[in-house]
Amino acid sequence: MSLESVLERWRTKPVSRILSHGMCCHMAREWLVSMDKSMLRDNNPLSGPKWLREKYEWGPVKWPLYWCEAVRSDYLDCGALAAISRELFLARGIACLPVQLIQRYPSHVVQHWVSMWSRAGMPATWVEGTLVYHEACAVVRQGNVVEVWDPVEACWLDPSTKGYGAILALKVSSSELHHIVWRGRYFPTNTWIIL
Repeated sequence: MSLESVLERWRTKPVSRILSHGMCCHMAREWLVSMDKSMLRDNNPLSGPKWLREKYEWGPVKWPLYWCEAVRSDYLDCGALAAISRELFLARGIACLPVQLIQRYPSHVVQHWVSMWSRAGMPATWVEGTLVYHEACAVVRQGNVVEVWDPVEACWLDPSTKGYGAILALKVSSSELHHIVWRGRYFPTNTWIIL
């Protein structure tokens, strides 16, 4: 399947958002924020929350997801990890925007992921051939300049990555910024861009 047809399929997919029941979810969210404060490396609010991946395995999650369920889960998918990471950066006082990506991976890797979801009784609707839908966070450093945090790999991404996990397209959502600058490259917001 071509990138354009996959983009058409995922064009209107909303970013993942974790919901709240009330007090149980408020307390769960506050627990995550407190944990993040205690794990903050070198007291640097711009450091990525790597501790999330030490606490939570990447894997299938049933949506909708609530904060109280997320903290008790053993597994979180990229949408849940990205939603939590956004909340943590915002709690640190750092502007953070949702990022949607389409990446390419080798077929044997993708087949393994699909089988993980299948064993959990869930369809891998985020996979199309070797193309994978993924979510991340754009952390605003200064003005429109951002760095993109991958909450699954627990690292900062580079738009020029080739080969394994190559970023083929992205969409950064913002109600305030009309464009962002990521590693010297200009990207308009609120629309899918093919790299």
